[in-house]
Amino acid sequence: KFLANRVNTLTGIAYKNDPTIMAWNLANEARCQGCASDAMQSWIERTCASFKQNDPNHLVGIGTEGFYGPDSGLLSANPGLGGSTWASKEGQDFLQNADTP
Repeated sequence: KFLANRVNTLTGIAYKNDPTIMAWNLANEARCQGCASDAMQSWIERTCASFKQNDPNHLVGIGTEGFYGPDSGLLSANPGLGGSTWASKEGQDFLQNADTP
């Protein structure tokens, strides 16, 4: 709420009304090592909803790296030669995360 309502001291425009801002980014390469994908998904949904409630004018990016979760069936698409299991244990699930409204 604070960020969306903050007024740019140079332009006098609240961030939520500023046409030069394209999007909010929740985090840069967010990870939750050892967490189930649902834990990060829950945080993403709550945080996106909060941003959109306070600023419906801008996009919200989640900032994850796009790893596939352990139940995605796409572990071979994760980084590493032939995929990897370490990336599936970072709390992300690209398919579920990208489907967040």
